[in-house]
Amino acid sequence: MLPGLTVPGSLAVLLQGFRSCFRLRPFEVFCLLAVGMITQTRLCTVTGMLIGAGMQTVTSHHRAHRFFSTHAWSADQLGLAMARLIVATLLPADAALDVAVDDSLFRRRGAKVHGTFWTHDASQPGRVTARGNRWVIVGSWSRCRLAAGRPACRCCFGWGRQGHHHPGPAGPRPGRAAGAGVSRPGHPPGGRRRLPRQTPARPARAGHLDHPHPAQQRALPARAAPTGKRGRPRTKGDRIGTPAQAAAGGAWRRATVTRYGRADTVRIAEVACLWYGAFGNRTGRFIAAAEGASEEGRQLLLFTTDLAAPAEQIITPYTARWSIEMCQPQCTHIRGLAA
Repeated sequence: MLPGLTVPGSLAVLLQGFRSCFRLRPFEVFCLLAVGMITQTRLCTVTGMLIGAGMQTVTSHHRAHRFFSTHAWSADQLGLAMARLIVATLLPADAALDVAVDDSLFRRRGAKVHGTFWTHDASQPGRVTARGNRWVIVGSWSRCRLAAGRPACRCCFGWGRQGHHHPGPAGPRPGRAAGAGVSRPGHPPGGRRRLPRQTPARPARAGHLDHPHPAQQRALPARAAPTGKRGRPRTKGDRIGTPAQAAAGGAWRRATVTRYGRADTVRIAEVACLWYGAFGNRTGRFIAAAEGASEEGRQLLLFTTDLAAPAEQIITPYTARWSIEMCQPQCTHIRGLAA
């Protein structure tokens, strides 16, 4: 450990969970910055964290800045170590690992800032564009006693995203968490391993949904049979329309769902479809939940690739997804990491 740096024993045990992500000297600087981030009451800049740890006269600030500019370490490995730590210390032994995914734009300016581009800023009303880094954040959420039983999100890790399109599905990150030993080692009834599951996504209101191609309803041969027409075979069926049109044409039924800690009676409609723009030709389900007796009331429109779970069990974890929205300001604005 760096001379002059005193770390409480309980915190030192937690920091040892990240030891495998760094070499010796970068790990010492990581511990220094972690202590400074906790003790700093103002903006958590690199120099501010050095001051917060009381090491500004002992360690050169160049050493702290080189942790980000020179040292080799992986943000994915760091996040996976955080995920394993969360599962081991905060989740009950028989709890499933629920994963929430969202993106956040961090506004940045400057010619030497890595990975910045102009993109839509969803945090502002209207069509607002801003320049900065877009981070896709993966967090695990569960019900917490300290939050009066409400779902609380623990941020696992995030990765940068470049380009002018919004992030689609989470891709391999939740699966990578399962392959890295983040999932529960036990097996629930039925013999299936408990893997991280991702909450459903909300399709864009201006987007469109399609029927699955009839060939997808049966086992496909190794190579698609020729159709006698030019071009590749179709991968989707007829167009359904926008999510609102799909909800209007669905068969509605009444059901009781648990949302925000209470049980409510709503109307639910389900349609088997493709969200081709985000998931390709992977068959999924479009689920609409409405309050009141008419379709003009407040609606929740969701898309999920889970074809087996009841719609009530799909809606319940989505309402807990708001916890990741609260986790982001707590990690950025309250701690001052956005500055």
